[in-house]
Amino acid sequence: MFDIGFPELLLVCILVLLVMGPERLPEVIHTFTTWRRRLSHRIAGVKQQIQDEIGLDQIRAQLHEESVLEEIKAVKIELNDVAKDASSGLDELTKPAQEAADPAHWPGMPPPNDKQ
Repeated sequence: MFDIGFPELLLVCILVLLVMGPERLPEVIHTFTTWRRRLSHRIAGVKQQIQDEIGLDQIRAQLHEESVLEEIKAVKIELNDVAKDASSGLDELTKPAQEAADPAHWPGMPPPNDKQ
């Protein structure tokens, strides 16, 4: 966030130690951490209040449901394609068996002429 590295942090600590002095440093650190904790709690409270007001949980749930529905639709389309492929393959496999079972059609014979 602030892009502060270890050397910069060490320099700030040394400057604070020189300015505040070793006897006031623990009190300053305690005050700083107390204010930081209070600010963090207030920010978290405001964030939660905003999320409650705009209904963020409901929006997330609705988006999740929509994504699940999209996945179900995609799987349904894929299963329909597989079923079509399987039925066409089954038709091709049963077609020769049906022709062989027809007593009017023997191998080498021309197909029967339905026009009479």
